[in-house]
Amino acid sequence: MAQAASRTLQSLHSFHENIQDEISCPICYEDFEEPKCLPKCAHNICRECLLGIIEKAQLERFECPICRAIVAVPKDGIDGFPTNSLLVRLVENAPGRKEKQAIKQAMTDYLNTKAFAEKSIKELRVQVGVESSKKAITLRSEIAKHADEMVAKIRSEERSLCVEVEMFLDGYSMKAMSILENAEMNLNHTFDEGANFVKQANMALQGKAEDLIDAKDCIVGQFKELSKDLDMSHIDGVMNYKIEYIKGQVEGQFLGKVSASGLKLLEGPKTQTDISIGDISYGKKWDCFSIPGKPTSFSVSPKSGDIAILCADDREVYRYDMSGKLCRHYDFNQGILTDVAFSVDDCILVTDTANNRVLFIRADGSSHMNIFIFDTNIRFISVDSRGRLILTSCPKDGKGRACILVFSPSKIFSFMFGEETLTNPSNRALFHNGSFLVVDDDGKGIKVFDDEGQFMRTLNLGFIVSSIAIDLKVPESFIAVSENDRISKVTTRSWAVLKTISTVTEPIKLLHINRKGRFVSIIEKNGQHFCLCKDSI
Repeated sequence: MAQAASRTLQSLHSFHENIQDEISCPICYEDFEEPKCLPKCAHNICRECLLGIIEKAQLERFECPICRAIVAVPKDGIDGFPTNSLLVRLVENAPGRKEKQAIKQAMTDYLNTKAFAEKSIKELRVQVGVESSKKAITLRSEIAKHADEMVAKIRSEERSLCVEVEMFLDGYSMKAMSILENAEMNLNHTFDEGANFVKQANMALQGKAEDLIDAKDCIVGQFKELSKDLDMSHIDGVMNYKIEYIKGQVEGQFLGKVSASGLKLLEGPKTQTDISIGDISYGKKWDCFSIPGKPTSFSVSPKSGDIAILCADDREVYRYDMSGKLCRHYDFNQGILTDVAFSVDDCILVTDTANNRVLFIRADGSSHMNIFIFDTNIRFISVDSRGRLILTSCPKDGKGRACILVFSPSKIFSFMFGEETLTNPSNRALFHNGSFLVVDDDGKGIKVFDDEGQFMRTLNLGFIVSSIAIDLKVPESFIAVSENDRISKVTTRSWAVLKTISTVTEPIKLLHINRKGRFVSIIEKNGQHFCLCKDSI
């Protein structure tokens, strides 16, 4: 009984396949819309394909593409070939006909919507550029006008203050001159008295010795009195006046400030990530704080400045703010965690090599979503300035392959590259200044790819590179960290080493550079790990 049922199912399946062959055009393999029958050999070809054959032949005869029989073209052309009505009815009643039409219609609608969206994006690009230019011109004009007004007010205030200075100095000069004139009159009177007494003293010096002895004390005392009258200290005060300029205190901004709202999509797909553009507050500056466990990877949020530290052996992730305060602790029960990063919307991303996936964790600890990647061995992750996810796959135990996978900010796969070039990437791939940078060959070189993933060159810096970081303050360069406790700065213009700094006193295990240009690093001292933040190294 079971064998009979099986034979029946096989017969039905074979029947459906034969029916599908009969209702499909042998040229384009699409279901017949208007099948035309060739009278000589009775083969059926759809109208569009038959029209193409006739136009290509450009003769009154052509070969049947199926059996090579010579077929004459009727006088009235393509319409002279009879339409196979039986085949038309068979197509209309064929299994899955309606479903195919529905799928084709849905596909057509999608392509039309896609074309409209692309057109809208192009038009909006132009409109945004024009409107931005207009607004920029208007704002610059307003700022310049306000600046001119402020300059005019400042000049007016300057003239007023200078008038006050002149009035003060004029009044003071008159008073000082009066004091000096009185002092000069007193001095002249003292000079006259002194001249007379000098004559008397000279006469005494020429007199008898016994008279001089008696007059000595009187003469010396008189000269001392005259000297006191010549003391000028009592008029030194004419220069001890105080006049100074006290700068006015300007509240708030001197000219004002530019206020701009962040860019936010008001409506759109729920999978769209809203990105806030504006100033970033990193909180107060800090120098160092200790880290529990053994950190294997860390990342700095481009939005909040928070720091995520992964301790892979304990399956734990710690989230700190820029002041060094522990904000959150995440504990994972399973998986092999290998790297951590921040998305543009401040979610923590964790790679799980055991399950070949990327975990998305919100700040409150809830799981946002997961990305599963097959036929690879995901080991590292980074997020570029565009919000794209850059995953690094490394072969292990004969599984996976060496390649880089790029996902859009909305977590949609974009493209993959590096399969024919990479051998064994040893750290996260980074995108910087139009190029992908991948530490390969266990750190022996850095492979450089362009924006589309085309291989460009290999950088051999002469040392084993443990990791690389992007110097955001200098867009044309990046930082390569050596395993020999040194840091080298490399320029992307000539791909040459600009300078090398030794870090023997503070051996750096991991390094990141935040958007403020500050160096955030993981160091180890006496078996204890610390997170260190400096303005420079």
